[in-house]
Amino acid sequence: MLKGPDVDFPTGTPLQPSSPPSDADWESRKQVIKKIDAPLPPRSQPTDADWESRKQVIKQIYITESRTLDYLVEEMKERGFDQTEKQFRKRLAHWNLKKNNTSSGRATDPSGSGKRTRRDAGTTRPKASSDRKSEPLTALQMKIFLVLFPMRIELDDLGSLLLSADTAMRFYLACRESTWIWDIREPTGSREQTDVLQIWPALEDICQDIQTLYQSELWNRLQRRFRDLLAYSQQVFGRRPSDRNLVLCFSRICLLLSEIRDPTETTDSNPKRLPTFLVLRCFLIGLCQSMWQQPQQDHLLPIIKALLAILQGSPMEFKGMLARLYRKVMRMVQDSLGRDHLVTLTLSASLDKQLGNIIYAQSQGKERPSFDRAALIKLVIKTELQHHTQETSGQFQRLLLVQEILNALTTGDRYPGDVQHVAMILRSMALLSFRNATSPLVRLRAARAAARSSEVIAKMYLGVPGNDDYSRRTSIVYLDTAITTLLAQNGCEITALHVTKVHCKWLKEYNRNNGRADPETREEFERRAEEAEARKRSIVRRIPVDTEAPARVPRARGKLKATTKSESTKRLRKENRNEKKMFASFLLEIARWESFNTGSK
Repeated sequence: MLKGPDVDFPTGTPLQPSSPPSDADWESRKQVIKKIDAPLPPRSQPTDADWESRKQVIKQIYITESRTLDYLVEEMKERGFDQTEKQFRKRLAHWNLKKNNTSSGRATDPSGSGKRTRRDAGTTRPKASSDRKSEPLTALQMKIFLVLFPMRIELDDLGSLLLSADTAMRFYLACRESTWIWDIREPTGSREQTDVLQIWPALEDICQDIQTLYQSELWNRLQRRFRDLLAYSQQVFGRRPSDRNLVLCFSRICLLLSEIRDPTETTDSNPKRLPTFLVLRCFLIGLCQSMWQQPQQDHLLPIIKALLAILQGSPMEFKGMLARLYRKVMRMVQDSLGRDHLVTLTLSASLDKQLGNIIYAQSQGKERPSFDRAALIKLVIKTELQHHTQETSGQFQRLLLVQEILNALTTGDRYPGDVQHVAMILRSMALLSFRNATSPLVRLRAARAAARSSEVIAKMYLGVPGNDDYSRRTSIVYLDTAITTLLAQNGCEITALHVTKVHCKWLKEYNRNNGRADPETREEFERRAEEAEARKRSIVRRIPVDTEAPARVPRARGKLKATTKSESTKRLRKENRNEKKMFASFLLEIARWESFNTGSK
């Protein structure tokens, strides 16, 4: 396992983040910062005796076990013999150790025909040691031992990307003895207790270098700095994540690395770009998930901000996978702080907003739908009904979310198969909120949401060709329910008038196209049409007409000419003052939530 430079950290009580450090504290750590920032000392050249003492081990790994030269370098580095690949190649040539050579102990054909003979029983190739835990994992082991994602999710797309990344990154991300994720709950034992405040300057420099190298597309140097980040993280990951300094330190790392942006977000120009881009974010998600042992409110907000940046900056084809991971983190927050906590509600609203943007972009044709949209919609609204039984500030956000999703899916004349499912859930949520809510703002939004969902369901029943008479009757019943709900709430006259006009139009079309129905059915629907017309006239009378509006004075280049409004213009119907007040309070509520979400991101 890689280790950082040997630095002698001064012992003593660590600085408390609540009090700013004094000049004496900075002077006491001046030498430490110089040692961390200083370049690594050059490797000492090994003597011939050092090489000869390790000749049998090198021969065993490279010749007998038929390992690659890269693997030999990494294996000897773990054994404390850190030399470059060029030095190993030069020493192997000096020893004349080559594969398929007689000096390696391989059996060859003495006739020189080039065909290999069968090995004797005593010269069989020994199997590789099974207790070497640090070797890279295979494709099957990657899915089993993928330590970044302990939850049970689908790993097809993620596993293929990680397997396409470089071997060195896979080695450090998916190694079985990666204690920075795997052994986080175990006791620290004899691990070095490094002060977080002293190790932070080196971590901050590495993160800044990673950002610069990523923007410059210097992939080899980026991988080396990424290894350094893991090595420095290894020194402090042994500690339990209950330390506030440790949590804040890694939260700052998440914020630094989450600012990395891919300028093109495509794999056509450089196939290495996207795997490296995703591996960095997977590392951050695993990093954050390892700190949820004892979460506190002051620890959660920086990590939430980092996770939101990860989700927003990821390419579209990976947002479905990252959203599932984000939902897992949201459950952790909910279990720790409670379902109705303000941080939990904000986190849920932010995630739902991101998923709504994904669905809207796909419904508009701006993005290629690379995952099942219906499955994502079910993911969004899967647990909304059970969270919606009590009146909280989350009720308001969930109503807006489902209504936005419904509006995005019903853009134009296209009605996918999952629209009915969303509209049904929205209608159930709206009617439940309308009955239980005490706030007039929530009741107003619930009434409008119920009318909107009922109108969509009725349009689906009426607009699909081949529907029977029962479906058309059902659509009219849904509209009756919507109008009754709207009229029960003061301030919804304008919306009720719109739904009533649609209701009258469909009733007339039904009566005109249903001439072969029995007399009782025809009389019933004619009576419904008359009642709808009477209801429309009564709603129009309930809407006040503002005749005291001042005359509009248009601007002109010359003189300003005051024009008087005609009688027909003066009698134009205006919106109800009560509805205006409620709509203004609705806008203020949205602005307050948006400002809170922006501050938490």
